[in-house]
Formats: sequence, structure tokens, C-alpha cells
Amino acid sequence: MEAAATGLPIVTTRHSGIPDLVSHGETGLLVEEQDVQEMGRCIAELAAAPEHRHSMGRAGRQRVVDRFNLEKQMRKLIGFYENALSPKMEKQ
Repeated sequence: MEAAATGLPIVTTRHSGIPDLVSHGETGLLVEEQDVQEMGRCIAELAAAPEHRHSMGRAGRQRVVDRFNLEKQMRKLIGFYENALSPKMEKQ
């Protein structure tokens, strides 16, 4: 997430929650775990395509801003608590 926030494209594995951040071909490139050859191919692909690399970096940064912004996440969390703690109106 930190790399994406700085505008770097990401080459990583499809592990755990990583695909929530990295959209293959849009914000970075995803490979299967332990697929070293594919990881190397993806890194070489980005090294050879500066505009593609830069557009992925911009998209990744925007995804972090849109989805992982602390202030927005805190507002959502507060909303969940307010909703859970507010008295429910009885049906008449």
C-alpha cells in the first residue's frame, strides 16, 4: 500500500488481501505465489514500458486515496457505530 501511495506500480502475488489493492493490469501486476519466472517477466514488462508503468502508478495512488484514506475509513467506522447504537424507530 505504501508503494502504491507514492505512485509506484506494484508487482506482487495473489496472496491474502493484496488483490483488494492491486487490480491486475490497472494498478499493478499480480502473479501466482512462488512463480519467480512470471514475477521476473512482469518486472521486465514494466521496465520496458514507461508510460504503462506510470499510468499504473497513478491508478494505484488514486486507489489508495479513494479506498484506504484514513479519514474516510474513520467516518465509515463512526457511521457503523452510530447506526448500531442509535435507537430504532418502532413500526407504528
